[in-house]
Amino acid sequence: MPTIARIGAHDQQNTHLAQTLVGVAIGMDFPVSSSYVAETMPQRARGRMMVATIASQSVGMILAAFVVLSLLHLHAAADVWRLFFVAEAVLAAFFLIARLHLDESPRWLMSQGRNREAVHAIMRILPEDRQILETMATRLADTRLHAARIPRDDQRPPFSALFAKAYRRRTLLSAVPWFLMDMATYGVGMFTAVLLAAMHLGSGSGDLAARTRALTLGSGFIDLFLLLGFLLGIWAVVRFGRIRMQLLGFGGMALGMSVLLLASILPGGPGAHMVLVFIGFIVFNLCMNMGPNSTTYVLPAELFPTQLRGTGSGFAAAVAKGGATLGVFLLPIVQAQVGVSGVLVLMIAVSVLGLSTTWIFRVEDGEKSLEAHQAQDLA
Repeated sequence: MPTIARIGAHDQQNTHLAQTLVGVAIGMDFPVSSSYVAETMPQRARGRMMVATIASQSVGMILAAFVVLSLLHLHAAADVWRLFFVAEAVLAAFFLIARLHLDESPRWLMSQGRNREAVHAIMRILPEDRQILETMATRLADTRLHAARIPRDDQRPPFSALFAKAYRRRTLLSAVPWFLMDMATYGVGMFTAVLLAAMHLGSGSGDLAARTRALTLGSGFIDLFLLLGFLLGIWAVVRFGRIRMQLLGFGGMALGMSVLLLASILPGGPGAHMVLVFIGFIVFNLCMNMGPNSTTYVLPAELFPTQLRGTGSGFAAAVAKGGATLGVFLLPIVQAQVGVSGVLVLMIAVSVLGLSTTWIFRVEDGEKSLEAHQAQDLA
């Protein structure tokens, strides 16, 4: 935020440290939340619930815009950012308390031979099958249960297993398109307000608070279509498949950026074609969230076995956040050197690369149980 420049060096160091810790915690949560939802949801609901999980980020973005507008209304001063961080901390504490009451994943418990605990966790979901589950737990005793194309032993598989023949293609499918998607998502998302400002939205406003309010309203309106895209994804990803929606989504992202590029090169510039500007952002956000922003989160958690699910999802998410970091740092440099049009051309290229790599590394992705994903030919 621009107001950070007004605080002292000591406060800046503390702020940067706190933001780093928040970033690390969010990074840890990606593979944990996706793996947990994948392993606890029944097959018929897994796809929808996983898309709904990642869709929550768009709800958070809209809520953030609402909180910012409310705080600006109540306290239009340079230090309002402190109140926003407090609001975030309160929400984080609420989710921490809620998560303390979650059971461990039954599949993970079974892979450790803790079948009795796994049964008790399943009973919370399927209490009507209590007798059947108790009988199953007695029969299995402490037997470790695995469904994977890696050695079935008591040792945790090494990180290198992600690049073994059985899983190499899935690792590339999980990581490379997600890297490209996050480069576009965070690059455009973090700089939506910057791009809108460069396209002269809010330029007629007087003071800083008024311009911030105008840009927040514009960004918040665009973010509504992030949520709509996710809502469409909850239906479409299950209906048409992960790979198909990822391909369509990347194509739509390229189309949205192309509309923005058209607005920037038409006579009068983007300020004279704000309808096209908003159409471009809307198409980009809709297609991104009903496609790759949903599917890149879902695929790693489904394509790896329990022993590798957290590792595979974590690796894919880490690679993706490398793309996010590159996008956040690269876009301002590109904008400074060649203008907004250069940023849009870069995002079109990134989206086309995302489509291409998804096609190259695609796998069969029909609706099936997590165990069935491991039974099919992975070569």
